[in-house]
Amino acid sequence: MKTTSPLYLLGILILLYACTNDDNLKDDLIGTGEIGQIDSNAASCSEVDFGNWESSKYNLPYHPGESRQIGLSSCSGSYHSAGFPDQFAVDFEMQIGDFVLAARGGTVIYVEESGTDGNYPNNIIVIRHVDGTFGQYMHLTFDGAVVERGQTVAQGDLIGYSGATGFA
Repeated sequence: MKTTSPLYLLGILILLYACTNDDNLKDDLIGTGEIGQIDSNAASCSEVDFGNWESSKYNLPYHPGESRQIGLSSCSGSYHSAGFPDQFAVDFEMQIGDFVLAARGGTVIYVEESGTDGNYPNNIIVIRHVDGTFGQYMHLTFDGAVVERGQTVAQGDLIGYSGATGFA
């Protein structure tokens, strides 16, 4: 199921903390925390050291050899800035129906796929990594998850299909 219109479809949010109570996880994932202030004196992204990609634990959420333009990230401001709910999020421009791959292996702990493209809710897959961090894959298409809660996935596994749900 593809469309020719590229949209800001997939937001991947790598949470750098461990939630200890899965019952409260859904609330933690929707950005209900306090909003920080944008630092207008912060360095531009060209001045930031992102580390060596070759030693990263994470892969990009699409097939090797493909490239995607970044729509929103910590470099673009808005809710992706430091201190904001999506400060670690990166939105890749993808087409509806493009494969979404696990950036890192782990256990699927949450799946929402009832939203329709252009509407809410935001379809989400959350994967808990072995070190207690989480990968959150957002803006999936309706019924676009191919994984289920409790399933173990490996890095690079197909987990769903991109869409335009939520604020995409």
